[in-house]
Amino acid sequence: LRERDAAKVRAAAADAAHENAPLATVQLAAEALEVVGAADEARALLARAVERAPDDLWTRWQLARLLQRSGPE
Repeated sequence: LRERDAAKVRAAAADAAHENAPLATVQLAAEALEVVGAADEARALLARAVERAPDDLWTRWQLARLLQRSGPE
């Protein structure tokens, strides 16, 4: 992905943020957001997904990995 694709990635992530979106779609959208430099948006997307499905190991792992890489705020 390129920086110029950020708007497209954000639009796709908005679709993934829908409550009925599969968690795998949310995880991929979050990864794409991080790649285009939108880590804050990725973090928010994953946090909402964890609230929706608190027992989903992979979503929690991806959120933890993103938080670890972003460092202290």
